[in-house]
Amino acid sequence: MSADGAAAIFRADNAVLLQSPDVSVISESVETPVTRAEAIAAIGQLFHADTNMTAAAAQWTDVSADQDLTAYINWGSSLHLIYPRTDTEFAPNDTISKEDFIMILYRALNSAGLELQTDGQAVTWSDSQMISDYADEAIDTLSAAGIIETGEDDMLRPGEPITQASAYQILEKTYQSLYEDLQEEVVFDDTAAIPEMTKLKEKLEQELGRQSNNWAVYVKCLDTGQEIAINDSHMCSASLIKLFVAGTYLRAIEDGAVEDTSSNSGYLSSMISRSSNTAWIGLETALGHGNQDKGIDLVNAFIQSEGYKQTERKLAVSKAVSSVGYSNFSTVSEVGDVLDRVYHRTYVSADASERLENLMLNQEHRQKIPSGLPYGTVCANKTGELSDIQNDSAIVWSDGCDYVLIVMSEENRSEGSAVREISNISSIVYDYFNPGDTSGDW
Repeated sequence: MSADGAAAIFRADNAVLLQSPDVSVISESVETPVTRAEAIAAIGQLFHADTNMTAAAAQWTDVSADQDLTAYINWGSSLHLIYPRTDTEFAPNDTISKEDFIMILYRALNSAGLELQTDGQAVTWSDSQMISDYADEAIDTLSAAGIIETGEDDMLRPGEPITQASAYQILEKTYQSLYEDLQEEVVFDDTAAIPEMTKLKEKLEQELGRQSNNWAVYVKCLDTGQEIAINDSHMCSASLIKLFVAGTYLRAIEDGAVEDTSSNSGYLSSMISRSSNTAWIGLETALGHGNQDKGIDLVNAFIQSEGYKQTERKLAVSKAVSSVGYSNFSTVSEVGDVLDRVYHRTYVSADASERLENLMLNQEHRQKIPSGLPYGTVCANKTGELSDIQNDSAIVWSDGCDYVLIVMSEENRSEGSAVREISNISSIVYDYFNPGDTSGDW
């Protein structure tokens, strides 16, 4: 595509030819792959991104404030259109796959409140089975709108890097579909950018519908921010409450309110990795400087300060933990938020998050969520159980998507059946994000 052709995709008064610090004007090499930075800049130009609405400096070590496309990276990230590779690296020069480029464009359309005319049928390619489930909805919508068409070999090649020519063609068709007669400025809403994981939610609801007791599930893809919650209600947390006790202790250390002695450190380790109730009492007693009730008050104060409205810690020191565990409550989404923050190193602090994550990686109780994963899958989990309560919470690292999974269940008649069901739910979620790794039916 010529320079004029590239500019024509965007409005004339806002047209900027894509370029990165190491690449000349894009029209000179249109068959080369598009980078992540170029992708978000191209989409930003299509939607007349107001790059002044975001911070002037990038927050990643591999993106400098004076780079040409930094403003677009900040813009796309602030609207949850594109996500960094890690907490510290955006990877602006990595190539982007065709399905990921389409997904980002689709998020931008949703964020802008724009709907494509989908009079046609979604295209079925000979390699449709290679499309990741998270991109299914986006590809179906854009193909039904005539923006993505079948090639000569009837293949989409969703996982391959998208070329500049192919990306421009998609943007040009989107422009023709939306903007030929549209003059008003587009205002973005960052709450609408992430489409729901419909297929996974439907399958989990079908699975939970077979259960006669009370179940709740929360899933969040940590790569894209997509999330679903089923029955996100106030439930008995059992030992999942220890994640909040750990947060209280780690905050107290950083505030200088308690010393991180070898004894206290041992309590924290045993409370998380072994789910020891004795260590739990010991840590709360240390927080209260010899008074567990005061320690519990600090835990509840921490919970409230972090904005968790459905989580509460209630326990009289004179009673056995096992007899009053039902006094501790939370929701799958609030526990999920804790693990999301641990993963992104924002739970208390980066050091505190890493410490808690390592303790969860050393978890001894692995018969629930971890047991539903393929051998070798990295999983950090914290369980919770009482006589008729079976819960588990986990961060899972996988090729398809790093994700958080929280499962809570009440009124279980059989401990073994409930444990097996959590393992089964874990397999369903893993298969959704990694359809090529297992024989799961997606």
